[in-house]
Amino acid sequence: MKLVALIGCATLLFAAGAHATVYTYKDANGKTVFSDQPPPGVTAKPVTVKPAATPPASANAAVNASGGVARPKADTGKEVDAQNARVKEENAKIDAQNAKVKQENCTRARGNLAVVQQGGRVKFVDKNGNVQYLDDKNRADQLRQAEQNVATWCK
Repeated sequence: MKLVALIGCATLLFAAGAHATVYTYKDANGKTVFSDQPPPGVTAKPVTVKPAATPPASANAAVNASGGVARPKADTGKEVDAQNARVKEENAKIDAQNAKVKQENCTRARGNLAVVQQGGRVKFVDKNGNVQYLDDKNRADQLRQAEQNVATWCK
């Protein structure tokens, strides 16, 4: 009997905490603040708080008719094989696109190298959209960069 009384008292204590008063007021910055205690010197208004709605049961925790928890359906081997085939197909498409981009970059890099190697004045547009010409120092830097780009993209 004492155990039942103790459990009843504990339940009442927890229930009292669940219905605590919440206050709202404006802080010094004009923002609305919610608190369980009104601050001193501020006019705070009590707010009625409704308990949160019970979230819908997820697929992993759905309750079946007998009261037990329903387990998610395990994938069959065929479903896994089909999914793996789809992933493999997508990877093949991505590999083909990457090969095409690599080939385009190689062609561009070889063209840039040929332009820098030919000598004469090389005209280019800088990052600000201004037309510039390579001087001897910049030509050497651009030649090294063009050779590095060919090595990177044309393996």
